[in-house]
Amino acid sequence: MARKREVDNIELPIFELGIRLMACANCQSVAELKLQGDQLQCRDCSAVYKIANGVLDLMPPSYKGYQGDSAEAAALRDAHNRQTLYEDTVHCRNLLDQLIRPKAQVLDAGCGTGNLARIISESHPDATIIATDVSFAMCRLAVKNCYGRPVMVVRTPTTKNPPMPFRNSVFDIVLNRLAPMDPEESFRLLRLGGYAVESGFGDAHWQEVEEVFGKDRMITFPRAREPKEALFQAGFGEAESHSWRFTKTRSLREILTVLRYAPILHAFNETADEPLLSKIEVLYGDQDGIRMTEEELLIIGRKSSRTRGG
Repeated sequence: MARKREVDNIELPIFELGIRLMACANCQSVAELKLQGDQLQCRDCSAVYKIANGVLDLMPPSYKGYQGDSAEAAALRDAHNRQTLYEDTVHCRNLLDQLIRPKAQVLDAGCGTGNLARIISESHPDATIIATDVSFAMCRLAVKNCYGRPVMVVRTPTTKNPPMPFRNSVFDIVLNRLAPMDPEESFRLLRLGGYAVESGFGDAHWQEVEEVFGKDRMITFPRAREPKEALFQAGFGEAESHSWRFTKTRSLREILTVLRYAPILHAFNETADEPLLSKIEVLYGDQDGIRMTEEELLIIGRKSSRTRGG
């Protein structure tokens, strides 16, 4: 009898490697999860995790009933990423090309619709990528976008408490782009010599929106600690940050798409905010589009021999 080549649309080699990296989301046991039909079961506490539509659902009990982003928001983000992500992540991709070694194991924490995971896998076809997101709608699109690539999509939050359902010291790269990720959790998941890479935007990014809508309308995510200091406190022996600021011409449609799905403005309403959108066009637009300030930010930490713990 021929051996199965896939488990619910997940190619068998990536599936078998992936479950060896995982821990139980319920009891944190590192006993290998056992495949039972279309689900995995913990050998220690008997918790069951379903595999459906190519997504392994490892949501912890405390997130029971949580769905995350809507299908509409996921579709908007996917459409925007397809058009702009490759160009928008040029510095992040150049860095990853230097850091990802042959047959590396990469965690893309908070992968969204999986577009960046797919791009990375195309450049590094022998790497294994575990792409996670808390939203089922995002995960389903990630499966679609990464089909045929060495990417396994897992639904789980990027949290320290409860911890992500992976064993200690199993990844070479922990990447998070525009997703909250605790440095202590990245440290736990990385092998010695591995890198935590946080890709995001600097304070000046899309400053034109703040200038027109006002600071009170902006959604902010204040940091308790300066990013590099947070990495050092988490145990990383090396940390550095880089930023690139430039002006880019965007269409009003692009700006609208991002404002609809991304947490940028409180209570954004396209109809009610139409006068302010028109003001952005008047102040910063020309015949080619709307000139927006962009600031790409990268924060990198290395789990080196000078780190504490292992």
